Amino acid sequence: GKVWHIKVVSQEPIGHHNFVVASGPTFPERIYTGKNLLPKATVTYDVPGLPAGSYLFICTVHPETMTGTLTLK
Repeated sequence: GKVWHIKVVSQEPIGHHNFVVASGPTFPERIYTGKNLLPKATVTYDVPGLPAGSYLFICTVHPETMTGTLTLK
């Protein structure tokens, strides 16, 4: 239930990324969407407190390849 922080580093010279936490793959299931991350940049996102459990994390700019499971304990 506490705010938590995640640092995302883009090492790519071109292209944007973002960081989304969701309970599922559809737009209405998005819980948090961070601002876009520019090439060769670092951003620390402040994500609102969430109950323990498993969530989807995804870069919605590259959803086919940049996705995974986020587990909060």
